[in-house]
Amino acid sequence: MGLIWFYWGCCWGSFLTVVGTRMGAGKPFWRGRSYCQTCGQQLRWWELLPLVSFIWQRGHCRTCHVRLPVHLLGWELTAGSCVLLSPPTSWANVSWLAFLLGLQLLSTFDATCRCFPGWGLIPLVGLGLLVTIHSQLVCLVISSGYLCLLIMNRHEHWLGNGDLDVLWLLLLVFPLSTWCLIVLGAALGGLGLLAWRRQRTLPFLPVLFVSTLLVLAGASCFPL
Repeated sequence: MGLIWFYWGCCWGSFLTVVGTRMGAGKPFWRGRSYCQTCGQQLRWWELLPLVSFIWQRGHCRTCHVRLPVHLLGWELTAGSCVLLSPPTSWANVSWLAFLLGLQLLSTFDATCRCFPGWGLIPLVGLGLLVTIHSQLVCLVISSGYLCLLIMNRHEHWLGNGDLDVLWLLLLVFPLSTWCLIVLGAALGGLGLLAWRRQRTLPFLPVLFVSTLLVLAGASCFPL
């Protein structure tokens, strides 16, 4: 049963990748069939099977043989991991799953077009308040501190507003100890990627999202 849930999650990951990529480029995600970003060839149904098509085609386009981005496979795997962490067998799990997949969608936006859709934060805040372990008073204190940091960040620009929004959202949901592990893992992972790719900047939300999944996978305090 776990394998079925995992593959179902991979299908969601494939869909969210299309949504994030197309909307990030200013295109409606519901129009037109999927196509190769290099040669423009429309993809057949057997080329759209999550995980299977990528492995069967050895990570290349069937028509132009260009190498497909590895992150396409990564997004499918992370979405499958989300479903394994929170299989939709109860309303509480469904709320957690929607929250995690919403984080993945925001990460896809950040990875593909280096932008953060502000509208995507609103439903995530609502889901976060449904699954949070904090009291209303603690949530109010956390939100007040976030607003102060947001005002300070407008003058200093030491962190992207989208990154700050998601950091606040994660602190709104998780215990402080879990939040610190997530941030530490994202910081170390980000520094490692910068050194490996020899780049000066990189989208931070995907790293933060992957760190969140890794911490939740190994945390006994995951409130499910």
